[in-house]
Amino acid sequence: MGDAIEHKHQARELDIWKSEVLTDLAKLIFAGVIIGGIFENVETPVVLYGAGVLGFTIALSLGYMYYKRGISKK
Repeated sequence: MGDAIEHKHQARELDIWKSEVLTDLAKLIFAGVIIGGIFENVETPVVLYGAGVLGFTIALSLGYMYYKRGISKK
């Protein structure tokens, strides 16, 4: 019984850690796209901003999914 509780606790902490990593990745993608778009001359800014928004959205959504899964394990 103690092993099951410990396993659940480790799985919860792993999901919270994944959430933090993906949220940080989303912030880095957002900042990189904004800074890259401002300081570099980009031939197709629609592609840059489109890919940036897509990557940001996916990373943030996955981070939120892991966060919800992590806090639901008690």
